Amino acid sequence: MKLEKLRLFESKREYLLFLFFIFFLFFTNLYREYNLYQTFSGDKFYDLEAKVLNQYRKSKGKRNYWVLKLKAKKGDFSFYTTNYEDIKDLRDRDIKVTVVTKKISFWNFLKGFYAPTFNLELLPKQTTLRERLSKKVAEIHENTLIKELYGALFFAKPISKALREKISNLGISHLLAISGYHLGFLYLLLFFVLKLIYHPFHTHYFPYRNRAFDLGFVVLTLLFFYMVTIGSPVSMIRSFSMMLLIFFLVTRHIKIISFETLFVAILLLIALNPRLLFSVAFWFSVSGIYFIYLFLHHFGDLKGWKLAVSLNFWVFWMMLPIVHSIFDKWTLLQLLSPFLTIAFVIFYPLTLFLHLIGYGDALDGLLLSLLNIETTTYHIKTPTPLLLLFLLFSLLAIRYRIFLWLSLVTVIILFI
Repeated sequence: MKLEKLRLFESKREYLLFLFFIFFLFFTNLYREYNLYQTFSGDKFYDLEAKVLNQYRKSKGKRNYWVLKLKAKKGDFSFYTTNYEDIKDLRDRDIKVTVVTKKISFWNFLKGFYAPTFNLELLPKQTTLRERLSKKVAEIHENTLIKELYGALFFAKPISKALREKISNLGISHLLAISGYHLGFLYLLLFFVLKLIYHPFHTHYFPYRNRAFDLGFVVLTLLFFYMVTIGSPVSMIRSFSMMLLIFFLVTRHIKIISFETLFVAILLLIALNPRLLFSVAFWFSVSGIYFIYLFLHHFGDLKGWKLAVSLNFWVFWMMLPIVHSIFDKWTLLQLLSPFLTIAFVIFYPLTLFLHLIGYGDALDGLLLSLLNIETTTYHIKTPTPLLLLFLLFSLLAIRYRIFLWLSLVTVIILFI
């Protein structure tokens, strides 16, 4: 007999207790952020050490300058600054810099800000495990773009503007930034391998143990060390936190695929990190998961390849109005995105295996051909009224299927 999944909350009292806990956690972390802000903005100038997350050139009139995105080592906040000197590529390097904190409000401190800086000093490069491994992977490849691609895919290394534009043309930016999509693959891959090793021991020595729990715990521990090794990128921390929550719920036989669970996860993550309220990447992730849940809610009876293929195309189309409310770039190549996302299911574990056995460059020619496809760029921006209508229809679609089709109509209108 199959056990029925439990609900997350069984009474209104449990709902209220949870909300009280969330508010308490949120304001506690908000107060911690405010104390950090007070320390940061206490003087006109603040010295800090930071990692360069990104660097790209811009111009104003006849004058060129560099834009740097920095992540502070202490406090874990990010901000932008500019530099007019002829500096080299500092991406993924640690620097020391003096920040001019004038005119930075607490609101801007939370959501991200720009600040002038001076006294930029390059700190010695640390030979970490991440650096050693990424160097070994880079040595396998000859092309710079391919080196960057695998550096980002395996070690969350920053990429150049040239590569970013190419993957944006293909609509596969979500495949390159390590997130829940990649963690899910790694979880399943590690679980499968460890299951083969664990099976004889489990059968002969402790069959009374819950095999799924034991293996899940070990896999999560390995993923945690992987996350720490590659520098704990924000997207991966967020995804790993979600994975921990899902693991906790599964071990207690609580229903996972429910909007209630998604709502709880969102509130919990924001309470733990109030900065997520202003994170575009976070809300993109939330939207993607919501549309997955919405599809399963209405079409969960589909099985196997039909479910996998339909779901990929569904999420691609439903995300377009949201993505184009922020980014207006569109190319016909982006129509390949669902196909490439499906192909990634094979590509990701295959390329991991090829790198492990020393043949990581086997697919370089294919990747270069894909990246170098010429295309024409169009600009499509989602009007605010259309976006609001789309969001309203998408929310009402939980209850009424007619709004599911109306939300698809708004996607079509976007391209008319």
